[in-house]
Amino acid sequence: MRVEITRYEFHELTRDLLDRTEMTTSLVVKQACLDWSQIDRILLVGGSSRMPMVRDMLRRISGKEPDCSQSPDEAVAHGAAIYAGMLRQKELAPQKPTYELINVSSHSLGVVGIHKQTQEKFNVVLIPKNTPLPCRAVRNFRTAHPDQRSVHISVVEGESHRPEDCIFLGECVVRELPSGLPQGTPIEVEYCYAANGRISVSARVPSIRQSARVEIRRDHANHLEDLDAWRKKLLMLLTESKQGIKTIATGVNANDQESVQQHLDALYIKLGKVAAGVTLPTALSHSQKTAAQATVECNQMKAHLKDAESARHTAVSRSEAIKLDALLAQAKTRLHEAQTRADFAHLVLGRECVSAGFRPPNTEREIQQIQQLQQHLKVAKEKADV
Repeated sequence: MRVEITRYEFHELTRDLLDRTEMTTSLVVKQACLDWSQIDRILLVGGSSRMPMVRDMLRRISGKEPDCSQSPDEAVAHGAAIYAGMLRQKELAPQKPTYELINVSSHSLGVVGIHKQTQEKFNVVLIPKNTPLPCRAVRNFRTAHPDQRSVHISVVEGESHRPEDCIFLGECVVRELPSGLPQGTPIEVEYCYAANGRISVSARVPSIRQSARVEIRRDHANHLEDLDAWRKKLLMLLTESKQGIKTIATGVNANDQESVQQHLDALYIKLGKVAAGVTLPTALSHSQKTAAQATVECNQMKAHLKDAESARHTAVSRSEAIKLDALLAQAKTRLHEAQTRADFAHLVLGRECVSAGFRPPNTEREIQQIQQLQQHLKVAKEKADV
């Protein structure tokens, strides 16, 4: 069956893919510690780059004209041919090749550990993102209980310190441990990440010479179908836990300033949400009003999305379903934008409360953690300036 759609409808149907492309592009530039003025040209590769909306997006975020001098369809084949030539040259003449290809890990690999004091689970990164491959990492852990009869090594991929925000890849289990092992028995965990993307995980209990080993093949495309879930994994956006702010603060990597700043922002947002519902000093009334308006707008977008979903479920014809899919995609995009504005408004309100010395009720723990993180960032900045 053939269905004709307008360019506008096509744009709306593919808007989530374009948003993902834009986020990925901006993130790559940011992680390379560059800005667009330091990039000479933007070379378009791949058939999808023929879409006018892709080129318009690149012009908007970079201020540069995309380079369309190469064939998007043939560029990948040219790259594969160059790579094949590199491998062939390496076999025939092992001198320094003309080109050098360095594979890196696209995401961090970690182990789900348990915090000794809080008993909260958190992601212990063994191989950070962008580590050159192949690589090997070893980390020592300890048994959590006396007379522990097995050790479960949960392997996760992602940047968040919260395992539930990462992708579960597999598990390595050392079974049938002898009885009587004391609590705190050392466990050695080793990750080997090959250049072809294959991951080998081994766990050893040196004191009894017992071990286990598994190989993991990553296949998690289904986990990335939802754009919002993908966005959280990519940008490490923290979600609010039912157990409160303690789970957000658990496992903060003090050496990762970006992670510290994100935890600090999450605390500001939580503080702002509390402050939005109480009486504030006059100096904070404007920010409180802005946060309230953003919350109302977000709730309206949620209602619109619900209506769009209901209409889509009742669609009868194929053409009607396509049009409603476009409206549904548009509603999701608007809701995400409204949620982002609401989070930012609450972040500003929370930050202004701290600056003004105002403490909303029942936020003593959050205030204390904010002060600790602020002090950590201040000390880190002073060291960097020396």
